[in-house]
Amino acid sequence: MNKFSNLLAVALTALVCALAVTTAHAQTAESLLQFERGYPTAVTAEKTHASADLRRAIEAYKFFFPTMGSEAVMQQMLSNGAKINEVCHVMATTPLQQFGGAKADTPYALTTVDLKLSGPMVVEMPAGPYIAFVDDHNMRWVQDMGLIGPDKGKGGKHLILPPDYKGEVPSGYHVGRSKTRMVVVFIRIIPIGGDMAKAIKAADDVKIYRLAKAGQPVTHYYLDVSDRTLLLPILTWEKTIEYWRQLHAVIQIETAPAEFRPMLGMLWQLGIEKGKPFNPDARMQRILEEAALTANAEMRVSTYAKRRPEYIAWEGRAWEWLVVQLVTAPTMDFGVPAYLNLQAAAEYYFMGYGTSGSDRCAESWLGLDLLCGVPRRKGCIPRRRQDLHAERSRSGASEPLLVKYRL
Repeated sequence: MNKFSNLLAVALTALVCALAVTTAHAQTAESLLQFERGYPTAVTAEKTHASADLRRAIEAYKFFFPTMGSEAVMQQMLSNGAKINEVCHVMATTPLQQFGGAKADTPYALTTVDLKLSGPMVVEMPAGPYIAFVDDHNMRWVQDMGLIGPDKGKGGKHLILPPDYKGEVPSGYHVGRSKTRMVVVFIRIIPIGGDMAKAIKAADDVKIYRLAKAGQPVTHYYLDVSDRTLLLPILTWEKTIEYWRQLHAVIQIETAPAEFRPMLGMLWQLGIEKGKPFNPDARMQRILEEAALTANAEMRVSTYAKRRPEYIAWEGRAWEWLVVQLVTAPTMDFGVPAYLNLQAAAEYYFMGYGTSGSDRCAESWLGLDLLCGVPRRKGCIPRRRQDLHAERSRSGASEPLLVKYRL
């Protein structure tokens, strides 16, 4: 047999093998999804419905994760002495407090506000080293205050308006419009000279009150919880059916932004609808539990095993940027006018809490600048701060476990 015949034989053999593999794949796909005269068999219909439900549940889980992150923070406060519109927390964060992305070098003050109960709410910021913002129940940015706000740290009055507010807006206020009834007022206080006690006390100078009670004595006050163990409830929900039960409860009481209609349609397919009970059958419960595990794993991988080179801080080193794209002012979310960056949003919301227009100023000392050690490079094990307390309790460690954040 000459050389040409040998090459022809090899080529024909390769072609036959390729056809066999292609046919096998086609037969496998056909065996999984079978149709008779174009109509699905009962088995195919069940498999396809389950696949569609699971796919939608995974994406719905990720989309509403910031909503549930906010809900968890509110529940954390309200189960530890806080009261809606009346009493809030101030704390020097330590490993005792499970809180996403918190820094140990500054105290935090947080207030839960229900705009349906209060009407327009005023936050009166004094001059001083305060970094503050308001986020709605979906962890979407409403307004900045203090050093990062329009008052530039010189003091000012900020007004939070409820959804679809039609009343008169008085002059003399920096105005933010929330799309949800529940909001969180988030304040970070820079300790001048490292004086943490003085910084915690400085929270008392921030006045929060109803616009209808302007000019009356302020009754809102701050409760110091620095020495309390604050558990973050989402850590017990995030991989179970309880995540969906909690989400259903939020949907019942919250307003629904118009742009959420497609995602609310996904929830409807999963049995979560405003005004209706949530009673998943055994089949749907299995799907929702699988979706919670899968979506949570995908968000964890997306956060800690990034595949894009712009996240590498220094070539050949163990450090990566935790976030690259941040909230932008034109869209007030993780995106540009043309699209929403779902990947960037999922990465951020999984590891931290709170969004602000100032986050985009990474070149400024007021901006957000977070680094993380990645295990696939140097053997470092990154952890969310909110995971640390549970891990420390399991290990019996006497020293705090620290997340490698740098601001």
